[in-house]
Amino acid sequence: MLRQQNIIRLGIILAIISWLVTLGSMYLTRFAQIHSGPTETYQFFFKVFLVVFILSIYLFYRNTIGTQGGLNIIDLLWKVFVTGMVATIVSLTSNFLLNLLRNNELSHNPYFIDTLYHINTGLITTFLIATFAVWKRLILYQKTKWLVRFWNIFEYALLGSAFMFFVDTELMTTPWIIYMTLITLLGLVLGVNLKWVAYLNFKQKWKSILLILLIGLYIGYFFIILNRTGEANIIKPTINVLALGIIGELFVFSLGYCVFSILVILFNLPTTSVFEQKLVEVVNFQKLSQSRNAGQNEEQVYFTLLDSCVSVTLANAAWLDIMNEQGQPMQTLYHEITSKERNEVLKSIEKSKMKPMQASLPSRQGK
Repeated sequence: MLRQQNIIRLGIILAIISWLVTLGSMYLTRFAQIHSGPTETYQFFFKVFLVVFILSIYLFYRNTIGTQGGLNIIDLLWKVFVTGMVATIVSLTSNFLLNLLRNNELSHNPYFIDTLYHINTGLITTFLIATFAVWKRLILYQKTKWLVRFWNIFEYALLGSAFMFFVDTELMTTPWIIYMTLITLLGLVLGVNLKWVAYLNFKQKWKSILLILLIGLYIGYFFIILNRTGEANIIKPTINVLALGIIGELFVFSLGYCVFSILVILFNLPTTSVFEQKLVEVVNFQKLSQSRNAGQNEEQVYFTLLDSCVSVTLANAAWLDIMNEQGQPMQTLYHEITSKERNEVLKSIEKSKMKPMQASLPSRQGK
């Protein structure tokens, strides 16, 4: 068995080698096109090593993002956002460079254009795989047996779509359309698994909305970039990577999960305060339990109890009267209130019809 660190290194090495081979295949394809030669063999090698590149990148992210301890959702989304930002900067720089060299012979050099396109393709594919790995981690949060099975079917079906155009067949035949439609539907069904949303506080939900929205904009922008052809100053591909099948499915699945996530988070915003209050209650009970196990004295436990009551009831002020077994007050603990204010509150209660809530907490000192 390979260690995780070795698997990560293997993924990086395979990704670099396969990217270079696909670049060479693209050059050979362009050369064959210019000289009216056959291109099928070069295109075949391009697709094969592009699949190897995709699997290598996925191997890398599965053993980094997929095996992290705990689940820091904002941190995961931030990593995807940064990856997309780097790819966007490179893409914008490529287009700016072509525009800057519009009147230069270099901007019309097909090999130069292929190089820029291939750099963009590598970064965009890396971004899509990183997004896919993070979405997988979120979807399988609180996973069930059936959810894992459906996800495995989706992954293998997605891998199978990478080979859909390796056979000699029409691109849009009915079997392939049905196959790709089923993969898309399965991805949409898996995309509604958003249990992680309920565990975000109000601030985290707004951060998630912003990051996911930007990730979705990246996906849309990259899809346009890979489809733009025609003008001399636009990166024109020798081989359209979207024809590979798996790239297109990654676009659809990633963008669909972005839409579902934003909608669910928005709908959950009104209930955030309720969940946060329940979380505070759980934490307070844990504090009470730990205070006894930590060997705290009686007064410290009473202070913890008072703070817990204030947090649960959302009170502005409170006090705790500690009584002995005879019902005589022994000590009073105060929270944001003074002894004078306490007496005034008690007098007001006596004059009204309200009855104060009292609880006798026998002290060991009084026994």
